[in-house]
Amino acid sequence: MSTTITETTSYTPTAAPARYSWEKGPWKLLQTPQYQTGATDQYSIAATTMVLVHNAIIRGFNSIYQQAPLIASRDHADFIGYAACWASVLHGHHTGEEEIAFPMIEAQLERPGLMAPNVAQHDAFHAGLDKYVAYLADTKKSPATFSGARLVAIMDEFRDVLIRHLNEEIPTLLDLARYRSAKLDLLQILDKDGEDTMGKMSKVSELPFFLLNHDVTFEDGLHAEFPPAPKVAKWGMMKIGTWVYRGWWKFATCDTDGRPREVAYVAKN
Repeated sequence: MSTTITETTSYTPTAAPARYSWEKGPWKLLQTPQYQTGATDQYSIAATTMVLVHNAIIRGFNSIYQQAPLIASRDHADFIGYAACWASVLHGHHTGEEEIAFPMIEAQLERPGLMAPNVAQHDAFHAGLDKYVAYLADTKKSPATFSGARLVAIMDEFRDVLIRHLNEEIPTLLDLARYRSAKLDLLQILDKDGEDTMGKMSKVSELPFFLLNHDVTFEDGLHAEFPPAPKVAKWGMMKIGTWVYRGWWKFATCDTDGRPREVAYVAKN
């Protein structure tokens, strides 16, 4: 699909300034269209939502990539669980898009196949992601065999195509404005996708992973209430749900209040 943007929704996925080690790469966090432009149309809001989801994926990826070579043997099992959880969150996000969001967009715009390029981008990195998941499943059986260098090498095989997708999907959503269709309710579509996807995620693993990699202070706290869920439910997942796999969360980029922090293992420069 073309990624030409209308003038009113002009957006460039500029990287946000880095404050912590995990923000420095290999992937850069994205700024949201709403923060960049101040626009409040449904396309800018939907694209902003997508950036926030993608940034949680980026924070998770960076935290795994940077810490993997540094993990002490005593933390292998917990780190394997944390790293596997990232893949599960990513899979859930893309499954929701393919089964709910994309078909609904195509149906409301009456344009079958419109979102096929996005699905093709998903397919492009699945082989590498499957290899990543398989390696973690193997080492989970025997954590002593875990090699951070090996995990990073596997991540290197699919990281470029995945980050390209995470970047390009934002202008793709903004570009839907060019159809100027009164039938398209993009926010309702993403709400349904998000509700279904979150409803299928574990409240003691996948949802805590997502919340612990969403910075409530990001962009001056503009997105502190994201994702949309009752405060008591998010509090319960952060303060109580995290207890089950409590050994995992020291590798996450945010604390149980959603505030950014340094991760457990930081390379010495």
